Amino acid sequence: MHTLSKKGIIGILLSFMLAVTMTAGALRPVAGTRAAEDYHTWSQLDPRWASVDMNGTTVARSGCLITSLSIMAMASDSIDSRALSNLGISSVDEFNPGVLANAYRSRGAFSYGGGIASWGTINQIIPNIQFVRDSYLSSYSRSAIAAEIKSMMASGLHIIVNVNGHHWVYIEGVVGDNIYMNDPANDDRLLYDVYAMSGGNEYWALKGKNPPAEFTGVTTTTTTTTTTTTAYCNT
Repeated sequence: MHTLSKKGIIGILLSFMLAVTMTAGALRPVAGTRAAEDYHTWSQLDPRWASVDMNGTTVARSGCLITSLSIMAMASDSIDSRALSNLGISSVDEFNPGVLANAYRSRGAFSYGGGIASWGTINQIIPNIQFVRDSYLSSYSRSAIAAEIKSMMASGLHIIVNVNGHHWVYIEGVVGDNIYMNDPANDDRLLYDVYAMSGGNEYWALKGKNPPAEFTGVTTTTTTTTTTTTAYCNT
């Protein structure tokens, strides 16, 4: 009878453990799924979709509105089986601003230079999202602007605001006079820390499957990354 040495037995056990570990790794979900990636941090400058074409421009150059719409779609949990089919993906984990930009482009829904040619296109792609209006804030003081946006959100509307004439951000919530945003161009969350919005700004109001979530403010600490890339956006 062949007798295994102590080292031989240990070697066999280690090989078995390594095989089990490698198999478990192969079955583990790929990083970047919905559980691992926070859509609040989506940036138009992300290299995964920055170069996606938008009819003469790119997401990096002109994709702030398409990125804000992507964030809104996730925040409202509006992506269902119909949307997945329209987007050409099989799971919500695959959704991102590049996927939405490709869906717009394939439908000829960008005017030259990346402008969104029709308000209704978002409903054709993601049926749970309804475009309500493209309008302008009626307020001009900081407190009045905050109150106006908060009131619209309380009525169930998701708001995307043009903060400076060419750049759009998704509004996450309002606490007091502070307006919190998800900005496709940088990591800052407080709108007035970045933009001197004085009122009368253009905004999009939309409804999704769910209304805006109750918001009490950002409590986590984030690290801001500075970039020299200039991002412009069009409607």
